[in-house]
Amino acid sequence: MLGAARLAFGLALLVFPAPTLRFFYPGDDASRRVSLELGRALGLREVALGLGILGAVMRGKSPQSWLLASAAVDTADVSLTLTKSLAFSRRGRLLIYAAVPLTIPLEYYLAFKLDE
Repeated sequence: MLGAARLAFGLALLVFPAPTLRFFYPGDDASRRVSLELGRALGLREVALGLGILGAVMRGKSPQSWLLASAAVDTADVSLTLTKSLAFSRRGRLLIYAAVPLTIPLEYYLAFKLDE
């Protein structure tokens, strides 16, 4: 499910970067060129992680490395949000504060539990 969610979010960022980013960024910031390019880059990251997780599971291999990579980038995302390095909207910050800290422990748990 984590792999599918990452893949879907990544595709949304790649195909519809401005509407997807408007959820996180206030005002017209989501339509700025740098925001669109950053959104597409993050989309590529999410697609790669999603495909990596799904591909490993579908081949019967351990997704451990992909889950650990996911946890690492989620930790970086939380760090950037907490340090206010990115100007997220209130709604975007709330989503990150609520969702990402729940997914990081889940990713670590699955990385080591599925590898048993």
